[in-house]
Amino acid sequence: MKSLLIEQASRIILVLLGVVLISGCSTTTTPKLGKPEIENGSLVFGYIDMEDAPSWYQWIEMKSETQPKKGPRYFWVRDGMFFRVDVSPDRYRFTEFGGSNPYTKSEFRFTLPEQPQLRREIDKPGVYFIGSFKYKSNTPLVGRYTFDLLPAKTPSERELLERILVYAEHEHWRRIIVQRLNQLKK
Repeated sequence: MKSLLIEQASRIILVLLGVVLISGCSTTTTPKLGKPEIENGSLVFGYIDMEDAPSWYQWIEMKSETQPKKGPRYFWVRDGMFFRVDVSPDRYRFTEFGGSNPYTKSEFRFTLPEQPQLRREIDKPGVYFIGSFKYKSNTPLVGRYTFDLLPAKTPSERELLERILVYAEHEHWRRIIVQRLNQLKK
């Protein structure tokens, strides 16, 4: 009788563990660049190589510098690439990025350094490449990580736009991405 209970409990634990692993490994939603929500919105994107970081990031935020009370804007993140559409004209700064580890239930949040390349003026509708960066860890200070984001040559603006293009369901986003890709050929 005791071995039967142990066997049933083991099966239940295995099923629950499978559910946890499946839910922990999935992403929240698949990005879809659908119908523009605002008339003068832009596509903003970039990349952070987190190979040397303690974990991968799942979100990045940017905030308006002219309207500080306006909430942050969050970006889709896929394989190090971040992107968002319908960004209205304004002056922005990327402020933080982070994520969580479903296995350890730990969260991390990195404050981005005040670097000129992490500021961007969106003055007219279009495509804005923030850049590609490599996370460089510095010596931890008493349990606190410090880091630098160093400019990286890869992936290029072109490579990232080609990856984003697969998410462009609406003709508007496909058109402006292809236009920018054609400009980059020159």
